[in-house]
Amino acid sequence: MRKFKISKAAFQSRAFRSGSYTLAVAALALAAVCVINLFIGALPENLVRIDTTSNSVYAFSQETQSLLDGLEEDVTLYCVVQSGAEDPTIAEFLSRYAASSEYIHVSYIDPVLYPTFSSAYSSTTLTEGSVIVESARRYTIVDYNDMYTYELNYTTYVYDTYLAAESVLTSAIDYVTSPTLPKVYTLSGHGELSLDTNLSSAIARQNISVETLSLLTTQQIPEDCQCLLILSPTDDLSETEADMILSYLEAGGNLLLFTDYTEESLPNFSKILEFYGLTRGNGIVIEGDDGHYLSQYPHYLLPDLQSHSITDPLANGGYYVLAPIAEPILLPEEAPRDSITYTPLLQTSSSSFLKRPTDYQISSYTYEEGDEYGPFIVGLAVTEDLNAGDILDEEEHAHEETDDAQQARIVYFSTSYLLDSNLSSYVSGANEDLILNSLDWMTSREGSISISAKQISMDYLSMSASDSRIGAVMMAVFPLSALAVGTVVIVRRRRRQA
Repeated sequence: MRKFKISKAAFQSRAFRSGSYTLAVAALALAAVCVINLFIGALPENLVRIDTTSNSVYAFSQETQSLLDGLEEDVTLYCVVQSGAEDPTIAEFLSRYAASSEYIHVSYIDPVLYPTFSSAYSSTTLTEGSVIVESARRYTIVDYNDMYTYELNYTTYVYDTYLAAESVLTSAIDYVTSPTLPKVYTLSGHGELSLDTNLSSAIARQNISVETLSLLTTQQIPEDCQCLLILSPTDDLSETEADMILSYLEAGGNLLLFTDYTEESLPNFSKILEFYGLTRGNGIVIEGDDGHYLSQYPHYLLPDLQSHSITDPLANGGYYVLAPIAEPILLPEEAPRDSITYTPLLQTSSSSFLKRPTDYQISSYTYEEGDEYGPFIVGLAVTEDLNAGDILDEEEHAHEETDDAQQARIVYFSTSYLLDSNLSSYVSGANEDLILNSLDWMTSREGSISISAKQISMDYLSMSASDSRIGAVMMAVFPLSALAVGTVVIVRRRRRQA
């Protein structure tokens, strides 16, 4: 049998040394890659997830991050969807929630394998992809359809898609973990307006429950009422109803009030305003500065936002509020009590003026002799410090005092058009945010959840026929050319070595 003998000189050759060096470098590089992978794998998942989308679709807002950082109880998110049919965008969001807090747990439930699972939470079949959010306190269901919103783009006449998943999921987590939830009541029985569907849904997302209240069937405003809503009554309250509302406010209640211009006398309703020194201006404000009204509509006001925790977020974001057909809110020269503080929220320009309609008709939208110049207040916050002095008659109303009452709060807007969601869309939803901020302030929830939906931008690559030919060259000719050049180089080296 022939034996091959390897000479000592072979290990000292230039080729052996070069190959050994290459092998050592490759081994070190491989070891470094393994170490780096192990290190990255040991990092928390939220540190290695990078949002590369153009408008940071997956990046959490400060509200979400603060909520997750403050969690102290387990929350489970059950995504009810068939295996393999998961929405990748929603799946990414759910995984980011789980990665951001040790208290968030995500579980996927296949309704085919577990057909009765959702029946414990809902009597109806859930939309595919819906998420059940549950804690030890309570649960809520986030419908899949609520995770996306659609708005018509008036430039392209195509509906733009917005991702609202963070808003609804974070709100749901806040709901199931909040120790108590605020409740507001809307007054009924006097021709009041109703909250439209969009605004009601927005309030619900703030985890504020709304119920209707008739003072004809109760002796007092419920103790769990954290805010009373009066939405532009057209008929007067009874004297008893007005006294009940005043007693509620005197005990530290909160009131969100909307009115509209009317030629009808409402003495009992006006009694509530007069108790705090307020008067309705008996007219409609027309804006003379074209920078303060909607184009061609001088009675569709764009008032200045005055500084307050309700309006500051809107002002800092550069938003406008649209306040059509508003009447002025008149303040007294001196408040009826030292404990009362007035803070304007919305104020027209000094070029605005007051028109007094005849039979609800305005003959001219230009200034005429006798018209009163502004500026006018069309949105106002009123606070009364109940510890600054006893505002109640001790002999007659001592039973109405409460030790917990600290401050009564009123927010008054002199146009109900702020409640119209369609008009709110003209100012990017700022009217809706103004109302939500008002409720948050009065229910002591300034830090509540209010997250805007993010547009999902889709960039398409369009290629002409010539572009396609260039693409074929890039994908076929160049790689084949590189392969041919490499083959030639290898063949030449072997010939030289031979």
